[in-house]
Amino acid sequence: YMQDGKVIENSEATVLGPSAGNSITDEFCSKQKVKFGDFNDFAAKGALKQMGEALDRGMVLVLSLWDDTDVSMLWLDSAYPTNEPADRPGVERGPCP
Repeated sequence: YMQDGKVIENSEATVLGPSAGNSITDEFCSKQKVKFGDFNDFAAKGALKQMGEALDRGMVLVLSLWDDTDVSMLWLDSAYPTNEPADRPGVERGPCP
């Protein structure tokens, strides 16, 4: 992106390996789902092609501010779930290095 006329590069996604890249692609999304053991619902629904078509139709930005009393919002900026080791991929949350 650009800020004050200067190009700011995205950070590299190191959790997927040294050459994972720094942009969202269908391949990146698939690798992320495999790494974290998640079902690839994004691919099942058409991935970036369908997302692009949906954006072309127009969308409204909606933000939700809330509090999570069950886990004190630990999922947001800490190690969560608390019963998993912090070095397990996906457990350590917060700012990207």
